[in-house]
Amino acid sequence: MKSTKNSWLIIISMLIHSVLAQIDPISIISKDNCPSPLIARDPNGHIDESQNCVNNCCLACPFPNNFYEEGKLDFIYKSFAILGIISFFLMILLCIFFIVLPSQKKNHLAKLMLFPLALSVMCFEGAEFFTINQKQSQCVDAITPADSRNNTYCAVQGIVTILPYSYFLLNT
Repeated sequence: MKSTKNSWLIIISMLIHSVLAQIDPISIISKDNCPSPLIARDPNGHIDESQNCVNNCCLACPFPNNFYEEGKLDFIYKSFAILGIISFFLMILLCIFFIVLPSQKKNHLAKLMLFPLALSVMCFEGAEFFTINQKQSQCVDAITPADSRNNTYCAVQGIVTILPYSYFLLNT
């Protein structure tokens, strides 16, 4: 686990250094002396090992947004989240049909395979309610990525995603 984390840190560090190496030293970088897509770290802010920084220049969070045009990934995340939420409600409707309709009560395939599948898809898509606001679920501040230790919203999203599957696995 530690070596994987170190590998990712090396890759990110190489990426940041390659961005910095492309900057012409004569050009005006920014008011904060950081080349694009890097932003200046707040001198009064906390320093975390999960931040991807070189000196006082850091990649803005969420990190993938730095490498695409403005708003493109936000639109994609919101589109998939909306599809997931629609799927969540359709799975609830499908589960109600499996429970209420007399023809489905006698159908062994529906009882043994389709109903549990609809429940599992519903549990998986329930986490999509958290991904509508990408920045809130992925970032603590402008440069710090979120995890369950520093972002309650992220921790709740993880619980909502993992807990139903744990329940199904333990009770089958």
